[in-house]
Amino acid sequence: MKKLKISVFLVLLVIGLADTLYLSFVEIYPNLPLFCPHTKTVNCASVLASSYAFVFGIPLAFYALAWFLIAILFFVIKIKDARNIWFVMGLGGVIYSVSSMSALGEICIYCSALDIILIAIAVLGLYSAIKKRL
Repeated sequence: MKKLKISVFLVLLVIGLADTLYLSFVEIYPNLPLFCPHTKTVNCASVLASSYAFVFGIPLAFYALAWFLIAILFFVIKIKDARNIWFVMGLGGVIYSVSSMSALGEICIYCSALDIILIAIAVLGLYSAIKKRL
């Protein structure tokens, strides 16, 4: 069971890292194609260009990239308490992301995928921490 949990964590972290790398490259290289449907509700380009997509002038993709790199570092060096706290802190990003997309009335599929990944990581981290303490 422990190996399965570790494998799930690693897969989620790697997928999240890949997603944030792609979004970061899209920010750095604006001519890079954005593979996302363009409908009334789903519009990655609009979401990523909105004022919500930047905090202190820095794209959220860069913050997410840093979050995933630090999460992987915590995972590799096995600082479990800090790692679990970091995982739960990722939920703050989810709250911001969901509220931003709600305010815009549009969804970015890459951002939504990251939200789902961050929720799954936080749930696994909390489950791990609670199970360890029982």
